[in-house]
Amino acid sequence: MKIKYIIAPLVMAFMFFTSTNVGFTVPLQEDEGFTESQQRTASKSIGFSPVSQELHLTPGEPYTDKVTVWHQAEGDMEYTITIRGFKQIEGYPGTAVLLSEEEEMASTTSAASWFRIETTEVVVPPNHNFELNYLIEVPEDAASGEYYAQIFFHSEQERLPAQDTTMAYSNIAGGPTFLIRTGDELDEDISLLEFQTTHKFYENPDITFNTSLQNIGNVHVKPTGIIVLTNMFGQELATIEFNPTRKALIRDSVATYISEWESNYLLTDEGKLAIGPITAELTLYYKSESPGYHPITAETDFWIFQWKLALAILGAIVLLVWTTKAIKKPKKVKVEDVKQEEAKVHIVEDTPMKEDNEMPTEEKKDSF
Repeated sequence: MKIKYIIAPLVMAFMFFTSTNVGFTVPLQEDEGFTESQQRTASKSIGFSPVSQELHLTPGEPYTDKVTVWHQAEGDMEYTITIRGFKQIEGYPGTAVLLSEEEEMASTTSAASWFRIETTEVVVPPNHNFELNYLIEVPEDAASGEYYAQIFFHSEQERLPAQDTTMAYSNIAGGPTFLIRTGDELDEDISLLEFQTTHKFYENPDITFNTSLQNIGNVHVKPTGIIVLTNMFGQELATIEFNPTRKALIRDSVATYISEWESNYLLTDEGKLAIGPITAELTLYYKSESPGYHPITAETDFWIFQWKLALAILGAIVLLVWTTKAIKKPKKVKVEDVKQEEAKVHIVEDTPMKEDNEMPTEEKKDSF
């Protein structure tokens, strides 16, 4: 009994354009009967050049070129060659996934139907290469904008498991990707949907920013910029680079870019306090033709407050105040003791002095 385990039309296991270009990546996905290790081994058995193509074509004018493919595994390998459009993985910039057959039919951004190739199947001996010629014909009524396609190579291998049941697994080994621009009305435009921290209160300077963007233009963009942090005294604490790896956002897509700021101390090297209310200001640039034109700005606030430390300090202050008052508190004097002291003073004042009661001897003699 022969059972097939086919990986969904899925994945481009390669860097889609270098860092100077688009920068899409797609991770391999594991499927039943075909482990991730097997997928990676099979993917490494094939190589191709160029890895990607970014073209600006005129509707109605044919374009021809070729892809060089080499086979590195042991033994002959049969490849089925397919062309499919792709889309961005929802929410994740710099990624892409192949369209299903149903999605391909409904897609308005796929360029797969514009391709013509000389063969759809090829058997390659080990350590050999072959050239695949292709033709691209952009329809004359194609709207201005950017369209996407990938040539990928699908191979099937059989193995015999312990239970003597013959199984087959398949692998999409990848292939060159194409960004095809056509027309003159190309629009780079994005909309900022959200700029927030993951929390409003932090105990330590370990902050994560989420910036959600929507591409509302008709070509891909690679937004860049900075996030500036200032404390409650208006002092600049840090400057964070936005999208340093230049992950792309393709047309008709939404993605969330993650930026992080982490510090081990509440006091910066310049002696500025990273505590209390902090303001983060975002400035984005996304136009390739005029990078500084029409920047997008946004602002959000959050708090850095070590409440456990604050409670400990507050408790220490309360204890210190209570102890100080207890030490300085005057001794309470009884009312009876006060009255006795006043009586003694009164008696002393009313008692005549000895000198006043007795007359001198000489005066007494004269009085007789």
